[in-house]
Amino acid sequence: MDQCVLVSADNSHAPIPLSHDQPVVLGRGPLSRIADKKCSRQQVELTVDLEKKSVTLKQLGANPCSVGGKELNTNETVTLNHGQDFCMLFDMFPQRVEFSSYTDTKKPQNKPKEAKTKKQDTDSSSSSKNILHFFQKKQGVKRPPSPEGNPLPVKKLKPGKKLAAMSDSEGSDNDNDSRQGRGVDLGKSPAKEKLKDMSDSEESDSEHRRDIQERLKRLGQMYEAQSPEKGAAKPENTGGKVRPGGSAMSGTPTTDACWEEFDELLVYTSKGVQGCSKVASFDIDGTIIVTKSGKVFAQDTFDWKIAFSEVPGKLKKLSSEGYKVVFFTNQMGIQRGKINEKDYRRKVEDIVAKLGVAVQVYVARGSGKYRKPVTGMWDHLVERGNDGVPVDKDASFYIGDAAGRLVNWAPGRKKDFACSDRLFAINIGLTFHTPEEYFLGYRKATFKLPDFDPRKLDADGPLYAQPTLLSSAPEVIVMVGCPASGKTFFVKQNLVSQGYVHVNRDMLGTWQKCVAACSQALAGGKGVVVDNTNPDVESRKRYVDCARQAKVPCRCFVMDSSLDLCRHNNRFRDMTYTGAGHVKVADPVIFSFRKKYVEPQLSEGFDEIIKVNFLPKFEDKKLEAMYRQFSG
Repeated sequence: MDQCVLVSADNSHAPIPLSHDQPVVLGRGPLSRIADKKCSRQQVELTVDLEKKSVTLKQLGANPCSVGGKELNTNETVTLNHGQDFCMLFDMFPQRVEFSSYTDTKKPQNKPKEAKTKKQDTDSSSSSKNILHFFQKKQGVKRPPSPEGNPLPVKKLKPGKKLAAMSDSEGSDNDNDSRQGRGVDLGKSPAKEKLKDMSDSEESDSEHRRDIQERLKRLGQMYEAQSPEKGAAKPENTGGKVRPGGSAMSGTPTTDACWEEFDELLVYTSKGVQGCSKVASFDIDGTIIVTKSGKVFAQDTFDWKIAFSEVPGKLKKLSSEGYKVVFFTNQMGIQRGKINEKDYRRKVEDIVAKLGVAVQVYVARGSGKYRKPVTGMWDHLVERGNDGVPVDKDASFYIGDAAGRLVNWAPGRKKDFACSDRLFAINIGLTFHTPEEYFLGYRKATFKLPDFDPRKLDADGPLYAQPTLLSSAPEVIVMVGCPASGKTFFVKQNLVSQGYVHVNRDMLGTWQKCVAACSQALAGGKGVVVDNTNPDVESRKRYVDCARQAKVPCRCFVMDSSLDLCRHNNRFRDMTYTGAGHVKVADPVIFSFRKKYVEPQLSEGFDEIIKVNFLPKFEDKKLEAMYRQFSG
């Protein structure tokens, strides 16, 4: 009589038998090996009709399963036939219905089968054993000796995984055919036919045994070459620092997917990615995907869908044309604790699986040098993530939705929330398009770049207008400037180096201590520079009074740096400063200075007011190149 089983389309669990006209409820649990809490323990109900060779699927759980990409509502039913798939939760955990009458027809019927011994039956019935175990146990083939004379260690594969190393080394691209409830599948290769023949007849035993031994020898050599002693890539899917598969300089496709971590950077490399000179790069949110809910920000890990129907086809075409497909995304919510990193990693894997294209994904999870529009992610790709293959920027491009487009760039459309994607492409030197232009053929939209352009900053202008800066007699210099205006650098380079006593609230803690230090220095006959922001009349008056009491001049030096320049400097300092005691300055602190700022006047008691220009001079050319990039 026919039998029906439910098999995992990705071999994540053993086949589950389904009996005629007996409803079976499945969901999260040990039988399905699903641990996702969004999947109910009573997620679906399956009822088999062996006469009609069909299965009725009923949705039970709060979150939907899906059939053919269509999500089912609660209590909605559909009919499944042999070989038809459904996903247990959204578009995840694929399952397949199979009837024995269909699978039996695939077996050869022209040769009599020999009776199996109890041991043979036990060995062949285990679906969790890998191909090496099958060869060694059932056929009695010993592992080949290593050059030292000891049996080579055979790497144990995870249950349900096919032997990717063998299929790749043999040139096989059959990744999705092993779904008959077996642990492995050799596709329609000659080795598979020989394996069937051997089980039916002893005549081909010796020939096939030699074939198996040769395969095992090649496998042994391959595992030996990838052993840790020889610097092989780590096979784990998380935390490794070397991507598995292929020579670092050859651009060989990776044999397994993996995640890597580099400080605030996460890199996901899917199976089949290889280094290429041409790079087709994309933002993710708003470009490759949008939210299902229609809201700006995703409500959970599953609130996404492919942005345009043209996306998968375009990406596959690019891959076939020799481009490496790369995604770059900012996800500072991970650093802030608003996004669960583990969930986001899974979301990335699901997106790549949905697209069906080999993709390398760069995730900036913090505010440092990897965050777009700064080019840290691209630099990592070029220097460490492209198998040593030089990237041709003229043949590469970048697509993103944060493009600085103005309101009504298309009828009824809002202005873009930012310009970071366009600036990212400008910083690198790549051709840029918006998603609508690239995927849908829209005409070029009008856009506006930021008013502040670090490429145009003058490093060769005058530092200040006055002919002389220093005084030979004791005096008080009151600095005025926003955080990150270059104030402290100027003070140390031009005043402290000439003998002025440096009074700074960051070092002393309170303004009272600063006033006391100022009076003490003047009493000792030394000049003083007060290196605080001093935005208003009240904060400056304390030091003017101190100078009057000591009967010395008091001058005011004002940093002539715009708010945008200060924000740019602050961002650059966060990305590059490695000294001890550095405290990050948040944007609200900078905005607070502007709110409190009152332009200094001679009437406050100053003998002179001097404006100081910020001159971006660098000895390190790499640092200068980074400084000249748009940073936000």
